[in-house]
Amino acid sequence: MVRPTPTSMLVQHLVGLCHLRHGPGAIEIIVPDLSSDADESRDGDALVRLNGNDGAVHAFKAYGARHESAPLDVGAVDQLCMELSGVTGVTHRAIVSGSGYGEAAFARAHELDTSLLVLRQLTKGAAENHTKVIPAGLNLNYLHMNLLYWCDAQLTFHAPAADKLLQYQYADAVFSGTGEPHKQHATWGNFLDATLYRSTGLLSQLEPAQTAMRAFTPEPLADTEYEVGPAWPHTHTLDVSADQVFLRAGEVFALTETITISGSLRWQRRREPFDYYVLQHAEREDLFADAAVADWGTSDGRMAALAFASGTNAEYRSSTIRLHERHQNAILRLRSRELRDT
Repeated sequence: MVRPTPTSMLVQHLVGLCHLRHGPGAIEIIVPDLSSDADESRDGDALVRLNGNDGAVHAFKAYGARHESAPLDVGAVDQLCMELSGVTGVTHRAIVSGSGYGEAAFARAHELDTSLLVLRQLTKGAAENHTKVIPAGLNLNYLHMNLLYWCDAQLTFHAPAADKLLQYQYADAVFSGTGEPHKQHATWGNFLDATLYRSTGLLSQLEPAQTAMRAFTPEPLADTEYEVGPAWPHTHTLDVSADQVFLRAGEVFALTETITISGSLRWQRRREPFDYYVLQHAEREDLFADAAVADWGTSDGRMAALAFASGTNAEYRSSTIRLHERHQNAILRLRSRELRDT
């Protein structure tokens, strides 16, 4: 039997791969409500829809198990294929599993023009990872990624149309210029988190952050799996007017024009190598998206990513992505359901 892979994990890594190659705006996650007569061996399926950069429209069914899970048999694959057939406007359909597929399931998937994908963890060493697109000799034991973080950050905002004494709380809603809920950020806290992430992304490429990274001598961070370098004081003002985030100030909706962050910055990384995963076509060696992703273990949706240069068999590019808020929320709903039903 194979160790069960929950739906939330399948969706997180699938969405990470789609985000890396196509951007967050191309992805939609649909989390259905479980009926009282749902199959108790399943976490419930989630549908992920991808509008690809190449014009292709993909629909994925992520199939998760609550207990030990054998390869999906022809009955389960047939049911999922039938469900996918009802998704309109789609050019490619696929099932995503963590446990593989029985032999009879392949013929049925072929009949229904559905691809079968398996979530597979890359080994830390080099020898077993080699495929047509994963570089020979890639050793994850020696692949670390550093993140720049704000410490004890204080944020102040400038919204000229609002009263200077306006106090906005983390859970307060934010709006568009017409007074509608903001499409990208549900709350003021979500917007502040996104601003912190944007700030560190910009500052990480500049001095003094670059010098600090080159001289990075990590020390363990107590009671965590991370190690950190020395902190230095910094202040950063960002023009956020293009985000078109409006605050309600009485009868007025005031545009947030700038946000100033004051505090300290430091580099941080995980002590242990990442657990990278790929989505592999079940009958072939090639990978979906020619990439691998790993959960950073932070609460802000960050994932480490390795994008392989297809065809060269020698190159890869490492980066950090941050899942969109709506995708983070959908994955959290799946996890909450899994914990509730454990």
